[in-house]
Amino acid sequence: MTGGLAAEIPWSSSLLAAVARSLEYGSTTVKVATKAEAEELFLRLYQGAGYRNTTGMGATEAKQMFGEKAGTYHWDAPGEGHGPGNPHGASDHLQIHTFAGPIIRIFFNSK
Repeated sequence: MTGGLAAEIPWSSSLLAAVARSLEYGSTTVKVATKAEAEELFLRLYQGAGYRNTTGMGATEAKQMFGEKAGTYHWDAPGEGHGPGNPHGASDHLQIHTFAGPIIRIFFNSK
């Protein structure tokens, strides 16, 4: 390290870096290849901002525990936590309820 500045840690792939830029520019739904890539996006873009994990909780339980869903995230698998006909329930994804309002969904292949 020279000049007192740390080098930026590179993304694991240029494709993931592009997806990260897309999220930073306002995208709310993105797709990556694996759960590990979804986790890398979460860790790099949202970790340390105060998000709380509500994986396994229902919406009512999460609201009772934290007062609201804003500032929470959870991992969803097909059929978990989504009613019939909800298109988000058909695929694995990480769902982030941002502090600013929009819900971010990062879809990935489970295999």
